[in-house]
Amino acid sequence: MSKIYPTNSHPEGNPSISWFEIRGNKIYPTNSHPEGNPSIPWYEIRD
Repeated sequence: MSKIYPTNSHPEGNPSISWFEIRGNKIYPTNSHPEGNPSIPWYEIRD
């Protein structure tokens, strides 16, 4: 499965999302902070 990684993040930082996963036409953020409040539950790929 392909993954989309955010770039330019500080290596010692605490990124709430370490990568995204592509499932069908949706891109899901993974490893999000459990106490966070994600305003975007997923991204969609649209042609």
